[in-house]
Amino acid sequence: MRTHSLLRMLWAAALVGFLTGGCRCSRDAAVDDGPEINKKPIIEEEPEAPRPGVLFPSHLRQPDPTLNAFVEQVLTICYQGDYDAFRQLFGTSYQPTGEVEFRRVWHGVRSIEVIRIQAGPQKEPHYYLLAKVQLRAPDRRGRRERSVPVMVYKEGGQWRVGPPPQGVIDELRALETQPASGPATRPGSATGAS
Repeated sequence: MRTHSLLRMLWAAALVGFLTGGCRCSRDAAVDDGPEINKKPIIEEEPEAPRPGVLFPSHLRQPDPTLNAFVEQVLTICYQGDYDAFRQLFGTSYQPTGEVEFRRVWHGVRSIEVIRIQAGPQKEPHYYLLAKVQLRAPDRRGRRERSVPVMVYKEGGQWRVGPPPQGVIDELRALETQPASGPATRPGSATGAS
């Protein structure tokens, strides 16, 4: 009987703690460390800031209109500097860049151009996109241009982005010097069919 009363008292104390917000230190840390929700994009906060140019050439458009719309959405988010929307692009397995780094990079980008889309060998839709990023000033290594590989895939019926595997990154960069034309093909396929 005494054990039963003790359990009831502990349960009541735990319930009160949850209803009032729990431990103060964890609540404060969550508020301080988490990204701000519904924050304005950089172009709204800083209307005079130079915007990056974005380009998704028509010859790289794919037969799947939802994929094309997603790539356009990604480029629009990058153009606007919308960190809240940017972090929602990532799949659940990937952690996006933090807001401070995102803002720093956004201010340093002159333009983003999709230069290649390659279908992955997976049966589920997986694409590997290579973008050429022109910088406003040289980076730490003195580069004014960067090749940025991105994996685009479906998760829970929605298109998402994440980093591609290293082998795919190497392959995309090797293909970078070759002209891309038409819809993406799967490795080992001349038509893109699998």
